[in-house]
Amino acid sequence: MEKLYNKNEQQYHEIPTLQEYGSDLTKMAQEGKLEPLIGRKKEVESVVQILCKRRKNNPCLIGDPGVGKTVIVEGLAQAIVKAQVPNKLQGNKVFSLEMGRLVAGTTYRGDCEERLMKIVQEIENSKGTVILFIDELHTLIDSALKRRFQAVEVPEPSVDDTIQILKGLLKKYESFHNVEYSEKAITAAAHLSNQYIRGRFLPDKAIDLIDQAGSRAQLHKTEVTTNGQVMVTEADIQHLISSWTGIPLENLSPSESNKLLNMEKTLHKRIIGQDEAVEAISRAIRRARAGIRDPSRPMASFLFTGPTGVGKTELANALAVEYFGSKESIIRLDMSEYMEKHNYARLIGSPPGYIGHDEGGQLTEAVLRRPHSLILFDEIEKAHPDIFNTLLQILEDGRLTDGKGQTVDFKNTFIIMTSNIGNDVIVKGDQFDFGQVKVAVAKELREKFRLEFLNRLDDVVVFKQLDDVQLKQIMDIMLKDVIERLERKNIFLKVTSEFKEKLAKEGTAPTYGARPLKRAIVSLLEDCLAERILRGDIKEGDSVTVSVDEEGNITKTHHQTISSISSAYKTDIPENQSQHFPSADATINLYKTQHKYQLVCEMEKLVYKQQQFYVPTLQQYGLDLTKMAQECKLDPLIGRKEQVESVVEILCKRRKNNPCLIGDPGVGKTVIAEGLAQAIVNAQVPNKLQGNKVFSLEIGRLVAGRIIFFIDELHTLIGAGGGGGGGALDAANILKPALARGVLKCVGATTQDEYRKYIEKDSALKRRFQTVEVPEPSIEETIDILNGLQNKYESFHSVKYSQEVIVAAARLSNWYISDRFLPDKAIDLIDHAGSRAQLQKTEVATKGQVMVTEADIQHLASTWTGIPLQKLSLSDSNKLLIMEKTLHKRIIGQHEAVEVISRAIRQAQLANALAAEYFGSKESIIRLDMSEYMEKHSSARLIGSPPGYIGHDEGGQLTEAIHGKGKTVDFKNTIIILTSNIGNNVILKGHQFGFGQVKMEVADELRKTFRPEFLNRLDEVVIFKQLEYAQLKQIVNIMLKEVIQRLKEKNITLVVGSEVKEKLIKEGNYPIYGARPLRRAIVSLLEDTLAERILRGDIKEGDAILVSLDNKGNVVVT
Repeated sequence: MEKLYNKNEQQYHEIPTLQEYGSDLTKMAQEGKLEPLIGRKKEVESVVQILCKRRKNNPCLIGDPGVGKTVIVEGLAQAIVKAQVPNKLQGNKVFSLEMGRLVAGTTYRGDCEERLMKIVQEIENSKGTVILFIDELHTLIDSALKRRFQAVEVPEPSVDDTIQILKGLLKKYESFHNVEYSEKAITAAAHLSNQYIRGRFLPDKAIDLIDQAGSRAQLHKTEVTTNGQVMVTEADIQHLISSWTGIPLENLSPSESNKLLNMEKTLHKRIIGQDEAVEAISRAIRRARAGIRDPSRPMASFLFTGPTGVGKTELANALAVEYFGSKESIIRLDMSEYMEKHNYARLIGSPPGYIGHDEGGQLTEAVLRRPHSLILFDEIEKAHPDIFNTLLQILEDGRLTDGKGQTVDFKNTFIIMTSNIGNDVIVKGDQFDFGQVKVAVAKELREKFRLEFLNRLDDVVVFKQLDDVQLKQIMDIMLKDVIERLERKNIFLKVTSEFKEKLAKEGTAPTYGARPLKRAIVSLLEDCLAERILRGDIKEGDSVTVSVDEEGNITKTHHQTISSISSAYKTDIPENQSQHFPSADATINLYKTQHKYQLVCEMEKLVYKQQQFYVPTLQQYGLDLTKMAQECKLDPLIGRKEQVESVVEILCKRRKNNPCLIGDPGVGKTVIAEGLAQAIVNAQVPNKLQGNKVFSLEIGRLVAGRIIFFIDELHTLIGAGGGGGGGALDAANILKPALARGVLKCVGATTQDEYRKYIEKDSALKRRFQTVEVPEPSIEETIDILNGLQNKYESFHSVKYSQEVIVAAARLSNWYISDRFLPDKAIDLIDHAGSRAQLQKTEVATKGQVMVTEADIQHLASTWTGIPLQKLSLSDSNKLLIMEKTLHKRIIGQHEAVEVISRAIRQAQLANALAAEYFGSKESIIRLDMSEYMEKHSSARLIGSPPGYIGHDEGGQLTEAIHGKGKTVDFKNTIIILTSNIGNNVILKGHQFGFGQVKMEVADELRKTFRPEFLNRLDEVVIFKQLEYAQLKQIVNIMLKEVIQRLKEKNITLVVGSEVKEKLIKEGNYPIYGARPLRRAIVSLLEDTLAERILRGDIKEGDAILVSLDNKGNVVVT
C-alpha cells in the first residue's frame, strides 16, 4: 500500500481510504498520463496563492461546463511534480475525490459519511501534504459549507484559445485514433463548434468534435496520406457539425458558392413574378454566407407584404428547402393566435410561479432546439401591439430572454414576416407606377406599425399582383407536383394544353392570387383521379392522359401496362446484415442496486487483466448481446447504417465515448445495439472495438474498458440512488471543521450557477474561500494550447495536423459552437477530426501520413451544429479623464448625453460604448428588455418567485445577474440606463423651435407617462437630438470601419472612396429613422456586391479592394 512521506516529520502516513476512493493526480502527472496545461497561468497562480494561505486556503474553481476547471488542477499536479510551486506545496499530493466511487455500494444511512470521515482523518494525519480536489463540488456541500469555500471563476475560453488547446491535445487524439488532423480540421472544429453548437461550451464541444472526427475518419478512411496515415480533414468536422445540428452539409462547404450565386435562378423555379423579393432574399443569404453581415443580428429580417396568394409564404418554404435543407427548418407562428396582450407569454414562456413556467415559450424553445432555422411570423399585422415590443430585441440584437431566464440566440436565424397590408393599393397597382404603389404601401405600414419596429427590419418587400402569364407558369409548377406524386405510385400522367386552358380559365381570380388554381386542380383533376384509383380503374403501371372534349368536358384515357411493382418499390436490403455497424453497448438489467459496486469491481477486473473472468453479478443481472449474436438469437439489422456508423464513431473516441440513442418508442433503438453486437462478432468494427462485449444494462454504472454498455431509458440514471436521506448535508458537515482550521486543502470546481445555488447559501463558509477568476482563453491562446497538444493528438490518431487545422478548430469552435467554451470545444474538434480523418483518409501526405485538414474541422462543425457545410495601456484615472473623447468616437451628435455619462445614454449603443470603455467589455451590461415585463406579475421575473411558488429556486433575472438569490442585492456599483421613445414626434419637429422648447415639451410627455416619484429619483433625463447631415458622415465612417474590420479578419483589405461615402449618405438619409437607413444603404450598395464576388472567387484572401463610383454614379469594385 502506498504511503505518504511527510518531509517535516520525516515519516510516512498510510492513506488506504483516499487511495480507494480517489485518484492520485501527481502520480498520473509523473507517469505522463495528464493532458498538458496550455495557458491558464493566471488561474493556476491564483490557486497556488490561496493554497499557500495560513487559513481559508480553499480555492473553488467556478466556470461553465467544459471551460477547463479540471485541467487547472491537473496543471497544479504537474507543477508540483516539476517543483514549480512554492516550498509549502512541494512534495504535496493532489488527489481527486471520485464521488461516484465514494457513494457506490453505500446501503445504509451513514455509510458515505463514515468513508468521508476516514478520508478527512487521513488528510489531517498527512499534516498538510494532501490537496483534495472535488469535482462537481455542489454534489457534496450544503448551505452551511458554503462559507468555507472561496470561488474561482472559470470562464469559457475564446475560439483562439480553443484552437491552441486543440493543438496542445492533438497528439493524444492522433495517437488514440491512429489518424492525423489537418490544420484546417482543428481550426474548423473550434470555429464551427463555437458558431453552431449551442448549449455547450468551449473547449469541450470542440474537443468532442475532433474526437468523433478522428473516430469517423478511422472508420471511413476517406482521406489517407501517401504513407497510409488516415487524415482527419475539415470535411470530417463539417460532416459532424451537420449531423449534430441538422444543417445541410453542403451549406458548410466552399462548394456552396455556386449554389448561392445561382440562388435567384433556383428560387425562380418555384416563385413566379416576384423578382424583387427573390433578389432581396438571395442577397441576404450571400451576405450571411460570405461573413460580411453584422454577426450580432439575425442573418436577415424581412417584412413581406402584398395580396393573398402571390407567393409570400411559398417563398419562405422555397428558401427553407433550398438553403436550410427542408421545410422542417421553418419555425412558423400564426400571429392570429397572438391577438391578446397576454399571448406574449406563449412566445417566451410563463413567468416564474405560473403554470407552464417549466415548459418554456413556443418561439424560444423552438429556436433552442434548432438555432439555425427560418422563423416565419405569418400575418404579423394580426398580433397584439405589445407583441412587437418583444420582437424589437430579436431584430436588433439577435437575442431574447425566455421565461426561465435563458438567453436564446437568434443570430443564426432568418426572419420573415408576412402581411396583407396594402392589398387594396397593390390590386389597383395597374393604374399607377409600381414605385407609387410602394410609397402608398409604406404609408399604410407606418400607420399600422411603430417606426422603431419598421426601422429594425432589413427590408420591406412589396409583392406584386400576378398576371395571366405568371399564373400559367404557376399552374405548370402545380401540375408537375401532381405528376411527380403519381409517378411515385408508378402511374404516369399527361395533361393536354386544352386541359391547361380550362384550368387557367376556372382557376383565375386575380384578387385571390394563385390559390384558386390549386382549388381548380383539386376539383377538376385530383378528385377524379382519386376516385378511379380507388375503384381500380387506374392501376400501377398505367399511363393516364387528361384532356377536354369538344363540349368542354374533361376526358381521361389510360393505357394499362404490365407494371413492375417490385422495381417501383425496390428496397435496398444488404446481402449481409453485418455490413451495418449496429450501435449501443450493453445492457445489464440491474434490479438490485445493492449489487452495483460488486458489478463495478467485476468490470474493473476485466479492464485491468485484459482477459476473461467469471463475473457472476454481471451474468446474473445482465444480458450478453454478443453471446446472443454468436448463437444467432438476434434479429438482423436492416438499414440504420448512418446511426450505426455514428455509434461506432463515438465509441472509438478517446473520451466522452458514450453514445446515447434518442428516439420515439418503437423506432428501433435497441435493435441498433443488437446490430453492434453482431458487427463485433463478425469482426466488422475497428480494432478498438474488436473483442468487446456488449451487455444490456437497464440501470447501472458506466465503466470504460472491455465492456460496452447499452443503457435503455438513460434518463432514469439521473437522480438514481439519491435517497433523499440528507447524506450530502451530513458529508458537508464532516468537512466543515477541517476546512475552518485550514488543515484540509480543498480545491473545488463547479459552475457559476451551481456555486450560487449550493455554496453561497452559507456566508460563514464563503468567507473562508478566495475566488480565483478563470477566464476563457482567447482564440490566439487557444491556438497556442492546441499547438502544445498537437503531438499528443497526432500520435493518438496517427494523423498529421496542419497549422490551418489548429487555427480553424479554435476559430470555428469559437464562432459556431456557442454553447461551450474554449479551449475545450476546439480540442474536441481536432480530436474528432483526427478520428474522422483516420477513418476516412480523405487527405494523405506524400509520405502516406493521414492529414487532418481544415475541411475536417468545418465538416465536424457542420455536423455538430446543423449549419450547412458549404456554407489596457492607460490608467483608470487617465481613461476617465478622456472618456468623453473616447465615447465620441462611437456616439455622434449627442454631446449632452456623452457629457452626462462621463460625469449615459445613446440608447443601447452608448451603453455598449460605456461598458467597453469603463467596465472592460460589453459583457458587463445587464440588459433587460422591458417589453418582457408588460404584465403585473412580471415583477417575479426580476427578483424571483416567493417561497413555495414554481421557479423560486431559479431566482430573479435582475437579482441573479447582480449577485444571487436569497440575498440583499447591492446596486451601488452599477450604472443604470433607461431608454424610451417618448417625445419622438416633438424631437422630429425640433428644427421648428429651439432645443430648449423641445426639452420642455418632452418633459411634459414624460410626466404624463411616469409617476413624479419615479422621475424625481433619476439623476437626469437626457434627450437625444435628431442627427444632422454632418453627423451622418461620421456615423458612415464608423459603420464602414466595422465592415473593413470584418474583411480584415478574412485577410482582405477594403478602401472606400469619398464619393461612395457621399452616395451612401444620400441613399440612407431618412431623418425620421435616424442612422439605421445608413446601415441598409451599406448593405445594398456595398455588402451585397462584396459578398457575391467573394463567393464567386473574384475576391480572395490577400486581395486589396477599392470601392468607387463610375461616370454614371454606379458603385464599382476594383
